[in-house]
Amino acid sequence: AAAAAAAAAGSGPGPGGRDGSASQREQVVARVLKILKTRTRQRGSVRPIFRAMDDDGWGGISHEEFVQGMRRWGLREPAYQLHWVAQAIDDKSEGCITYDSFSRAMVSNQMEEGMMQPELPHALKIATGEAPCVHPG
Repeated sequence: AAAAAAAAAGSGPGPGGRDGSASQREQVVARVLKILKTRTRQRGSVRPIFRAMDDDGWGGISHEEFVQGMRRWGLREPAYQLHWVAQAIDDKSEGCITYDSFSRAMVSNQMEEGMMQPELPHALKIATGEAPCVHPG
């Protein structure tokens, strides 16, 4: 029974390649997180998205609540792959995604996604003394 539960969660052996290679897991996690981050930016806040997935109002998102939340958003990846994403966000491996871990996952990698890219050349010029540091106000 434990092996079946682990397989259903995507963390153990099972049919359909549920173990997944590390690179397959990374690709799935990156793709789904990109969708989540885009929707977070569209809404302008992490909290409403988190609350929408917290079906029981407990203040944490179980991995199953996360999968169901992704289904409501139209994601059709297999459940075990969405469990991979939940496991990646659940940074303490507690089986529950806290608001802190969810919000960290939604705002991380902003530089890699280009959100801060326009400011980088100017920041480098300030750091090297090629441009003055002007404070607003």
